[in-house]
Amino acid sequence: KFVVRENSVQCEIKSLQQISFNKSINIGIVIDHSQSMENDDSQLYDKWGDPTFSYDPYTLELKLPEDYISPIQNAKVTTKDFVQSFNFKKDFISIIGFSSTVDRVLPLSNNKVKIDSTINLMQADSSTALYDAMLRGLKELNTENGVNVLVTLTDGQNNTSKSDWTDVVNEAISRDIPIFIIGLDNVNKEILRVIADTTNGQFIYTKSSRSFKEIYSKISKQIQAFYDLKYESKNMASINRRRDLIIQFSDNDKDSLTYSVELPEEVLKHLKEKESRREYLLQGSIVTALALTTLSILIYKRRRMGNAPAHS
Repeated sequence: KFVVRENSVQCEIKSLQQISFNKSINIGIVIDHSQSMENDDSQLYDKWGDPTFSYDPYTLELKLPEDYISPIQNAKVTTKDFVQSFNFKKDFISIIGFSSTVDRVLPLSNNKVKIDSTINLMQADSSTALYDAMLRGLKELNTENGVNVLVTLTDGQNNTSKSDWTDVVNEAISRDIPIFIIGLDNVNKEILRVIADTTNGQFIYTKSSRSFKEIYSKISKQIQAFYDLKYESKNMASINRRRDLIIQFSDNDKDSLTYSVELPEEVLKHLKEKESRREYLLQGSIVTALALTTLSILIYKRRRMGNAPAHS
């Protein structure tokens, strides 16, 4: 039921393959373990705003609710579950941990023991070098085999990075790597959403670390549903390098994605050669038809997150 429109013109679909089913999936997972990952205010107050914590009357020590689990502990448990959802016969995981600096780095690996060990060593401390960590995560995806994706979990504002968020976007775009971001509580939602949207990823915000498991599960399903779509373009003009695409998944117009893509240099070169030959033949009073060029793009279907209270 797929329908593809390029600049509003419907195109013929030549093939559609779920490439992440057979090809390797390479995931860089970036985990924030700054000091703020110890605190989850959503667990410290009930729905009426009354505190669920107390203080020892003698020592004034803070007493947390019995079922309180810190965000860093939730992050470690749910990230390991997320990793487990992939196929280690073909998929590879890189782990990047950060606080004030990038201090935990595991290159792409399919060794579950090493992956879990790297995650377990993370403890909440210090500040937030978010953009440096994301940039390092992208650079660890140093393979052209399969599908590369970056997944980032953070709960704070970037404050110690040497790089900027635009550096992250430029690196991701240049290597065609989508970025999925889980943002907890006090994050810069506007910038994180721009990073995700610009790289064809997704930003998911939550107020509670108890939502990590559900969010990770949905991201896993999305990552494992990448498709390679080939269609025939009817626009043979090399001057129109940027093409606006609408990809519709069903009869419902609302169930669609929009992309803005630039034709690769080799396609532009091919079109220019065709134009040159056509101009030469027309000058000799010979008219020839141009063959359609098949274009290929990588797409995935974004599943809507729904209206769960923890998300927005």
